[in-house]
Amino acid sequence: MGDNMTCKKNELYEAYHKLLKLDAALHENETCQCQAEDVTSKQKYYLKVIDKNYR
Repeated sequence: MGDNMTCKKNELYEAYHKLLKLDAALHENETCQCQAEDVTSKQKYYLKVIDKNYR
């Protein structure tokens, strides 16, 4: 079962890093500010899930 948890953790980190890249791209584009805010709330959610489950 531990391996499954590690796998899930890695998936969460990958998703989080994709969001970071997306966030950076969105912030460079003025018209995407509201999308960028949505991405930021998703980042917080992922970090909360990672913290709660893996620390």
